Amino acid sequence: MGSHPICHHEERMAAGHNALTERKYAEVIQLSTQSLDELMRRHVLQFLDLRSVAYEKQGLLSRALDDAMLMIQYVPTSTAGYLRAGSIHISNGKPSLAAENYRQGLQAVLESHPKYRLMLVKKNAAQLAAQSRFDIVGNLPLELLHKVLAYLHPEHVWMCLNVCLKWRNQVSRCDTWWHSAIVKQTGTELDQAVRNTLDSLKLDFGSGKSFPLLMVLGSCPKIRQLSYTTDGTISFSDQDARSSPGCTKLIDLELCYGSMSYNTLCSHLAACPNLRRLVLLSSSTQPFGAPCLRKKITKYCAKLKALGLNCTEGLPEVAGCDNSPFERGVVYMAIEFGRHFNIAQSTRQIEHQSHSLQRLTIFHPHRDALNYGSYDTNRAPRTYRMLHTLKYASDTNVSHFPEGYVPTIERFLGTIIPNSPNLSDLTLVHLYGSIHLRSILERSVQSKIQSLALNLVSFRATSHVWYRSFFSSFHLVHTLILGDCDVLSNGVLSSLSSSESLQNLTIINCVDVTNHVLTEFFTQVARKSSHRLNTINLNDILVTLDTSTIRALTKVKSLKTLRLTSCRAINAGSVQSLIREAPYSSLKTIEIRDCLPINTTKSWETYVDPLKQKDITLLIE
Repeated sequence: MGSHPICHHEERMAAGHNALTERKYAEVIQLSTQSLDELMRRHVLQFLDLRSVAYEKQGLLSRALDDAMLMIQYVPTSTAGYLRAGSIHISNGKPSLAAENYRQGLQAVLESHPKYRLMLVKKNAAQLAAQSRFDIVGNLPLELLHKVLAYLHPEHVWMCLNVCLKWRNQVSRCDTWWHSAIVKQTGTELDQAVRNTLDSLKLDFGSGKSFPLLMVLGSCPKIRQLSYTTDGTISFSDQDARSSPGCTKLIDLELCYGSMSYNTLCSHLAACPNLRRLVLLSSSTQPFGAPCLRKKITKYCAKLKALGLNCTEGLPEVAGCDNSPFERGVVYMAIEFGRHFNIAQSTRQIEHQSHSLQRLTIFHPHRDALNYGSYDTNRAPRTYRMLHTLKYASDTNVSHFPEGYVPTIERFLGTIIPNSPNLSDLTLVHLYGSIHLRSILERSVQSKIQSLALNLVSFRATSHVWYRSFFSSFHLVHTLILGDCDVLSNGVLSSLSSSESLQNLTIINCVDVTNHVLTEFFTQVARKSSHRLNTINLNDILVTLDTSTIRALTKVKSLKTLRLTSCRAINAGSVQSLIREAPYSSLKTIEIRDCLPINTTKSWETYVDPLKQKDITLLIE
């Protein structure tokens, strides 16, 4: 009969003390290590395994797995921890993780171990299960999933929601089932439990009868993201307010509606005090209402950071809305002016957020534009201290509109640009280009603008003098995008050569750009050793890039990247000349895309080797 474990360890402890007294330190370390290993295997490992089994039987798989990981950590050469962790992964429906766990165990355990063969068999079985597994819910089309859920009891839907994140997202997108689940007035604990589990929901009632928005918010108290669509009117009543407890967890709300008043919106926002992102999409032709002029949206949801009015361009997802250091105030705003969100009301909302606004996007469709309201120029201009990005775009050329109307939006922009000391990124597309706005632009590019994108086709300048003066005044601009510009001839482009801050130049659909214009520009840039122009993008330009232009281009010592896109006039000879000259230049990247004469049967592989020797990347598509 073997000795009692406790007596055995006491004998080892006495032997260790004697060896320590005799200064036999190596023997003490070896004896202590053997005893600790034996204690782990006999006692700690057994109790951890026992507790892990109990956790698994109770369905507490995460706790069971934690104990299995501790078993592996304490005794990595034992099969017990790996076998237990693999069993838990199988119970959790994750055979791929179980196979990986068994693989790690086979690497750590000796082949002579009695259970090595068992672990190998289990690994092969787990791999086979992972390969043959098919996620029916995650891969089923929504139309079929709607029909499947219609036959399920709410208890089973609740179980589907808790299987995994993929199932939760897929089931929560089944609008039809959730319509019935929310509208159903059974009041059972199970129905309420299903709604409490939901954190993301998309409802599209279309032209049918819609369930009141406030009731939806009250029915799903833990929902975080909601998309609500109806072709009808969103209304609000005192009865709805009394019957709904609100939704304090909601942080992302998107409303697509036929009509709604501003007071109604504020009543709903009061039920969502923690809202971070709000998008309103409306087809209504009725104005939002006079209260919009004096009531701030942030009065009802103080944590709102992103606001979109018929526009979502530039708005981050809800995860990116909490990066602002401000406690109150909208940081990102995108607006499309129209009959519902007209200029008078929307500009007032912009001014309400002038203290916190960092990125502003304005889209101004000019169809029936005379009915979109006007900007009150008698108001004192606000200071936009935090604004760094301003983008304005229209869908059409505005040169044919009445003289008295078009400058309305420019007057408003004229109050923002000069009163934004930190504005660095400015985009203006399809503007009238009044003298007032041009003078503001001249002052801005000299003092603060670093990135500028202009569509100049509608600027009413009768001569090239203003453009030469404007381009030569760039002191801070490092990125310039010119689109639809018809005045880049007669030395206008070459005036940019005096701007030593310019690093990235993009020219899009500018018909006056010729080989002579480009040659003159590259020649003047090359003469200035301090010039920092490193990237040129030419898009939809009718130039062939003749020999003189290419030679002038390759002499620009700072130029690293050249991109040509949809330049249909470029021929194979031009590309050959460019490739021959490239190794003697500072170019590192040449990209040529969608230039039809190039995308023929000609092979360019023979031209790549000389470029590779100079670490130059060539891409032709």
